[in-house]
Amino acid sequence: MSASISVQSVLEDVRRRWRMLSRLELAARLAVALAVVWGITRIGAALTATQGLLLVASAAIALAATAAVVGWTVHKRTQAPGDRALARLIEERCPALEDRLATAVDLRQRADSAPLRAALESDASRVLAQVTLDDVVPLASITRARRIAVVGGLAAAAAFALWVQPGWQAFEVASAYAWPHTVRLDVTPGNVSIRPGQAVTIAARPSSAGGLVPRLVTRTGGTTRTIEMTKSANGYVSRFDGVTRSFGYTVLVGSASSPGYAVTVLEEPRVQRIDLR
Repeated sequence: MSASISVQSVLEDVRRRWRMLSRLELAARLAVALAVVWGITRIGAALTATQGLLLVASAAIALAATAAVVGWTVHKRTQAPGDRALARLIEERCPALEDRLATAVDLRQRADSAPLRAALESDASRVLAQVTLDDVVPLASITRARRIAVVGGLAAAAAFALWVQPGWQAFEVASAYAWPHTVRLDVTPGNVSIRPGQAVTIAARPSSAGGLVPRLVTRTGGTTRTIEMTKSANGYVSRFDGVTRSFGYTVLVGSASSPGYAVTVLEEPRVQRIDLR
């Protein structure tokens, strides 16, 4: 800082650099916090990928944690310090100023102190001429904060990119429960008639269900049974061998339900009477 720079110019220069450092540190904290939150919840999503509601819970936790981190960061944001606070900061870093700079700033509020204030500012200006901005707000601190912000931002971006697929899956699972009409269920063979002892395979192919495993609900007489279907190349299947009784069935995915279908076992023809003529 040269001797020709006024005290106010020094204060403004320090304020600009302090504001830059503060914003970079804030960005670094936010980026690192988001990277940690998204990274941890992404691991949780991987562990619950096949469990629909747990995956939705993991995504909800990620959203809530993200909102909390952003809210905390905004809350912790500080306003740029006033002239008196900056003067104290400069004096802390430059002990040779003693109390001259802060006193000169305080005297600005008093109309009868112009001569004393001018003398103090002139004296402070001579000392400040030997001081650089790096002595007050080191450039190394700004560089370090910028590096942390960049690395944290890249880590947060990578964690978020890894969250895209399970996040969309969680949305589809939630939609399957909240808006079942968005799920299309292709069920085969639908209504079918078979011979006694014949095998029947029921297949289901849901769309937009986020990987939810369909459940097959069968009804025989007054008995209802729910079966989790098995993954196959083209969807999900349940196979019944040696069927001897008719039954009804429905396929469920989330809150979505297929129409009711029936597997009808045909009675074998029997000779009841032979008439000879």
